[in-house]
Amino acid sequence: MKKLILISSFFLFALGLNAQSFGARVGANVANLTGDVEENATILSWQFGGYLEFNVFGSTDLNIGVLYSKKGASQENGPEELKLSYIDIPIMLRFGILPSVFAQGGVYGSFMTSAFNGDNDVSDIYNSGDFGVQFGAGVKLSNITIDARYSIGMSDIEGTEFADIKNSVLTIGLEYGF
Repeated sequence: MKKLILISSFFLFALGLNAQSFGARVGANVANLTGDVEENATILSWQFGGYLEFNVFGSTDLNIGVLYSKKGASQENGPEELKLSYIDIPIMLRFGILPSVFAQGGVYGSFMTSAFNGDNDVSDIYNSGDFGVQFGAGVKLSNITIDARYSIGMSDIEGTEFADIKNSVLTIGLEYGF
């Protein structure tokens, strides 16, 4: 896994040499789990990282990021929270619909770095990878971008055959381009 992260980081760094813009991203996540889960509720979490952006054609841009992101859920009737930490690699196409407004859609791949249920390490119960689709919209004003994304997990993150559990995350993000 460390090799994959290192190779991905090197690849994105190499792309960055030709990127039209790059920057930092922070975001607030409203995360939950869907599928074979009972009585769970959303948790508030966060993400941070960087991105590269390339103009594909006209008002369409390709945005590729590397983000550290917290996901999971809480028990509706209990104090325990399932906290899942990931390295996310979102690949988004942004379509300009007005001079400063864009719609976006794409895919993401994630690599789990840790999983805790309360204070208990449960990493061995969960799959180390996740992938899914994202869509949303945003506003770009000079070097600052504010966007909203909804991420729908497509892969089962639970490592047993007894349940089919997927990530579901709404993110409000802030990007600063250099």
